[in-house]
Amino acid sequence: MSGTTSNSERFVFPGWYIKLQMALLEQAPRPGDVSQGLAEALVHNQWQMKGVLHEALINRGLSLCFDAIWTSDITVPDDYDHDTYIKIFRKRYGKEFNPFVIKEDGTADKTVRLMPGQKFEVEIFKQQVQGDTTVEERIAFLQSQKAVFVGLHGALLFWEQLRRRNLFVGFNYASFNGDEVVSEDALCDNRATYLTHPFVSNWGLSNNISEGKCNKRTCILCFREKLPDA
Repeated sequence: MSGTTSNSERFVFPGWYIKLQMALLEQAPRPGDVSQGLAEALVHNQWQMKGVLHEALINRGLSLCFDAIWTSDITVPDDYDHDTYIKIFRKRYGKEFNPFVIKEDGTADKTVRLMPGQKFEVEIFKQQVQGDTTVEERIAFLQSQKAVFVGLHGALLFWEQLRRRNLFVGFNYASFNGDEVVSEDALCDNRATYLTHPFVSNWGLSNNISEGKCNKRTCILCFREKLPDA
């Protein structure tokens, strides 16, 4: 043995990725669909072709991962104070939650500050595919939906006003802060707050997530501000 690593040993792709490659080849334009000139241009400018594929596969493809399952409206109360809301929430509803597993480290300063009287349409999206999706992909999906990133405050307001509705038991509901919030803790992803609706016992609240990935049991809370005349 020489101790060197062959190409086949260096690049080991998972089965799901190989299926994606095969699907791309199957759906690639046929000779009658593309000219030789365009084909040559793409071959000689592969970095641009990569951008085109990224736009098509990721930005547009994300809409194939999630389905809207429920929509409702919430209103920020007239007595709402963004700076004290979390403290007041703990006092009012702490007994209905497991101990908060969440770090209040200024993350809220990077999200939209809610104002009394604001109205939001909250649409819940459920992942329809089996494989994990990433936090980055979910944030990109919300951006395509023109969502407002309201983070922890939005999650708690959603729970306060809509928790008695027919929410899925055993699922998580994620309210995102956006992609500007970066945590130094690998187990604490401050880009989102996760509400957990358990089968038994109290609700859960955390920003813990494994390797920045979400599965189909984590729904997305999509907040869209409603204009006064809407």
